[in-house]
Amino acid sequence: MASSSSVSDVKSTAVVKYSSVKWPLQFSTIGLNTDLNHPPTDPRGLTVYFDRSIPANSNFSKFLSVNMAHSYQDLVGQVDVISSSKSIKSLLKMPFSSSPQISIMVHRLGKTLLLEDFDIVKHIIRKQAEEWTWLRNYYYDVIAKEEKEKQSKCLDGSPANREAILNNMYMNLIRHSFAASENGEACTVVAAQNDPDQLNSFRNTFSKDLKGFHHETLWKFQDISMLIDSDLPIFGGGSSRRPCISLRLRDSRSPPINILTGLDYWLDNLMSNVPEVAMCYHINGFVQKYEVMKTEDIPNLENSSFDPNEVLDIAQNIMSFIKRNAAVEGHTYWLYKSENDEMVKLYDLTDLCKDKIVTGENPFTVPVGLLCHRVARNLRTSGQRRNADSRAMFENCLRLLDDTKYCQECADAHFHLSDMWVPDKSINDIWQEKRRISEPPSDLYDEDSTESDDSSKGDKQEGSPDKTRSETVKKATRGVDSSNEKEMKNSVALKELVVRGMVKKKAWQTVQANRIAGTTDERCREALSHIRKGLNCIDKDLIRVKNESELLKQQPHSPSRVIPLPYAPLNINTKDNNQSSKGGTPQGSKEQEPQMCNPLTPIPMPYHQKAKEEASRNTSKASSSVGTSSGTKETRTAKTKPSASHAPVPDERTRSSTANKETSEEKSWHFQAKFQLLKKASITYFVLAKEFFEIKKFGHTLRHLRYAIHCFEALFELEVNLMKDNQICELQALLFYLAGQTRISLYPNYTAARHDFEELGEEEAAILHSAQAVVPNPKMAWMYEWSPSLHTNLLAARDLFKRASQLPAVSKKPISFQTTLRKDLGACLMNLGSVQTDICKDKILKNDEPLDTIQTYITKCMENFTQAISIFNTLGERNMAAHNYSNMGYMHNLAAAVIHNRLPKDVILHPEEREHVFKAIEYYEKSAKSYEGDESYDPYRQKAYETLYMQYYQMGYQYTDKVANCTDEDLENLKDYLQKSLKYCTLAIQEPFLMKSTSTAANNCLNLAYVVEAELFRTKNMTRRKHLKQKLVEYFLKAIELYKLLKWPMHQIFTVTLWMEGILSEAKNGAGFGSINLPARKKCLRNILCHISDLKQAIDDASSGKANIEERPVYIFHKKDFTGAVDDMLGVLNQTFSAVLKWVSAHQQVKDLYKRTLRMTAMKDDLVSLYPLLSDFLSDLKSALASDPFH
Repeated sequence: MASSSSVSDVKSTAVVKYSSVKWPLQFSTIGLNTDLNHPPTDPRGLTVYFDRSIPANSNFSKFLSVNMAHSYQDLVGQVDVISSSKSIKSLLKMPFSSSPQISIMVHRLGKTLLLEDFDIVKHIIRKQAEEWTWLRNYYYDVIAKEEKEKQSKCLDGSPANREAILNNMYMNLIRHSFAASENGEACTVVAAQNDPDQLNSFRNTFSKDLKGFHHETLWKFQDISMLIDSDLPIFGGGSSRRPCISLRLRDSRSPPINILTGLDYWLDNLMSNVPEVAMCYHINGFVQKYEVMKTEDIPNLENSSFDPNEVLDIAQNIMSFIKRNAAVEGHTYWLYKSENDEMVKLYDLTDLCKDKIVTGENPFTVPVGLLCHRVARNLRTSGQRRNADSRAMFENCLRLLDDTKYCQECADAHFHLSDMWVPDKSINDIWQEKRRISEPPSDLYDEDSTESDDSSKGDKQEGSPDKTRSETVKKATRGVDSSNEKEMKNSVALKELVVRGMVKKKAWQTVQANRIAGTTDERCREALSHIRKGLNCIDKDLIRVKNESELLKQQPHSPSRVIPLPYAPLNINTKDNNQSSKGGTPQGSKEQEPQMCNPLTPIPMPYHQKAKEEASRNTSKASSSVGTSSGTKETRTAKTKPSASHAPVPDERTRSSTANKETSEEKSWHFQAKFQLLKKASITYFVLAKEFFEIKKFGHTLRHLRYAIHCFEALFELEVNLMKDNQICELQALLFYLAGQTRISLYPNYTAARHDFEELGEEEAAILHSAQAVVPNPKMAWMYEWSPSLHTNLLAARDLFKRASQLPAVSKKPISFQTTLRKDLGACLMNLGSVQTDICKDKILKNDEPLDTIQTYITKCMENFTQAISIFNTLGERNMAAHNYSNMGYMHNLAAAVIHNRLPKDVILHPEEREHVFKAIEYYEKSAKSYEGDESYDPYRQKAYETLYMQYYQMGYQYTDKVANCTDEDLENLKDYLQKSLKYCTLAIQEPFLMKSTSTAANNCLNLAYVVEAELFRTKNMTRRKHLKQKLVEYFLKAIELYKLLKWPMHQIFTVTLWMEGILSEAKNGAGFGSINLPARKKCLRNILCHISDLKQAIDDASSGKANIEERPVYIFHKKDFTGAVDDMLGVLNQTFSAVLKWVSAHQQVKDLYKRTLRMTAMKDDLVSLYPLLSDFLSDLKSALASDPFH
């Protein structure tokens, strides 16, 4: 039911949240002169009363406000006040009369105030309860001294007899009204002369209070929202002429309604949104008449007039006063006003009585602490983004509850706090903001935001996790009028409450909850602190349970009592039992008939029921969070079993039979709670490890991975079928992946990383100890096992990457993650293959292991490279695949070298060796073709070309000493190798490969010339010989040109000399000069002299030191080398001039040149003196060649 009303300018809305009345009861008047001193005689009215009443919910606490907050957890933090209507009316009536005493306990939960009426006479003066000893002492030591009539007040405690009589008559009026509404006619009363037993029976059967009319209403009074309870009887409904009306009893002879009574009637109707009130007048209990008036007319009654707006001002002022001073959550405040006092005060009992309260003495501590826990859980499970509020609630819960008595609630609170600091999604970096995380302002603490924000703008520091509680309290109690004000006034005059905004103007500084914020490291440290404390709670309680169980087992049993066995009875047919009990068997008989087994009925085994209980328990665990029994429902029913830690101790007869059951129940929540905390620890350590990995602190990374993996493995001991949990699978994949990355990255800073890896803090040790209690020796320790060996780390990383990629959770990750994982796996395989390649090289060089062993290592390397190639080709990473093609080529070369080293020296390219060599060439060619056109990869492509031309060059070089004697097939192969080497030399033309490729190309040309000479020597076919001579000239000229480009003068001299020697040799070994006609002879000799004269620049370069410093003796297939090139050149000159002089013997210039060659030949050992003479000689020779003697 929801409706609203407006009285003057006051807006009021009421929504009924709960009512004990099943359906409304129509209003009916009772007959005149009905005696209200006695209940009605008709029992039908009694039946109607009970039929229309719903039994109240079982109490969570003995305090009404706490009970209501527990029942409506969603409203905590949303409404301003939760209280009884009686307390609210007492507060609002204060300024109209200073006589009544006010005593209300106040607690704050976020924005909401819990107001609890506190009877001083009942709890302090009359009842000597130990739980209030501390308050009684404070009352007499402080408060009572301030009162003038302390002694009289102590005696003024019993209710007046007249008030009891009036209450009895009012209850009888309600009963008669019930009966009249059911019967449709007036009811008579029980006559005095009737049977006294009948009279007492009716009196005892009828309810003695108004609990049957109990209802709870969400009342919004202007801008103040309140959840209140009321027992106001309300009649009406249906087609009744009075659809909604309350009923009051007045003495006809009493004075008119005064302002306090009118205000009481008005507020009651306003809170329940009742538009009318029926006044039943009586004289000495006999009904005289009825009078109906509207609720909106009550403030205008004579002698009781009041201004509703003034009442609204009072409400706003008193609430502002309480909220301003009751600023600290979890503290117990006492709003107190003595009789006839003009001041109302608010005492912070938690602070003022801290020396008087022994732990656990404050009766409000546990209910408020449990309520904080359940409200916070409700905020978390309802999906509301109010982490700051939940954090405040959980922290208050931990501050108020004893973790030894309420270990389940405390462990649950620690888990939720850790979950707020490090949510599960943080493993995927899902924060509100990377590294610096904050959240929207809390909606629990936004009251009077303008004043609060302005007052705290200068000194508000957002979300520091290291902020202490004292700083929060100090900030919460700081006023806005003056920043130097040390404490706020805790009292207010009644006359101030009437002035509109009087109290509010003095400031309403609200508590600012700490938000969940900080760097990733700060948040993880906060989460680990709560995880450690939560695990500590569980482990201590497990020890307690174990000790209690041991004590129960050691408990001696009485020999006169039967020890109950843990199995079920053989016959559990309740119908037969009932029939047998009806048959006359005494219920208290000690001896019973033995029950026989039915041969057709299976005997129930004792584990059957336990299996069902365990299944249902597992189901409930899976659908709830840590503290399942800690209040996930709004109310706790009477059938709910108490927490095992608070369960009553069974007697001797039942102790042994219930010990196992209690242990099972304890195990249930302990193991589930530990599972959740260890899971959160694993996530937190993973997040920390990832954070250290990003800043390249790999030792710290591996250390935190160690903790994360240990906690993660413990989860499988606490819960089964975890691999069906997607989050667990995802965490496992991420742990594998990060561990693999870390193992790769440890090299080369092993020393510093090992120091970081071996650190162990106190908090880490405590969490690790708890995980070790579940899994002493983790099977997954190989993931984080320390090793300084790069090879070992790469092997572990390869296995980690492979396992991660095979997990189903990876397929659900983004494509980018899957691609990165596969790339890292490929890179790991490539690096592992490279390290294994170095190992193979060392083994080959040492040559102290069998061939099979070395070949096994080579095979492993090739497998890694092959897998890497497959991965990179699948991903389209051509350049990375090209790298691995080169690596494969290198491995085949190693394999060929292993075979070659074990062959006789005269064997050239054994078949197995040839296979590996050509495989190497194949992979190098693939590598060169696979590189993309990007300029950044040109060096790698050029390196592949270099490897290829050197590969072919070295293949040909094996024929150095065998060219003259090799077969035609070998000679053809040699020629093919050199030509291919020359082809790749022409491709490797970029720096820094140009010099080497040019020199190799020159050597190849020179070697090809030598091969052609050998081929020419074997060829008889003139056409073929002519072609070979042309190729010979081309190769020599190309070689000379390249050496000249390289500025290698000695190689030029050597090449020209070698060429000329070949010409002379061919001429001599052929038909001879005598058979050649004179013109041809002249031309041949003249060509020799011309080519030698062209070496003048080379001689000058060699003489002046302008030659390239990189010129080194490069071995070619000819047996000679360039160190004797000058001597050979002089020999060729001498032979040539000897031949020339045969047809120009009379020419003096030729004779002089010849004589000079002879003199220079004698100086061949003195190159320093020879070079200038030789240079001049070649210059003169070039001039002479242009003259007549050589034409």
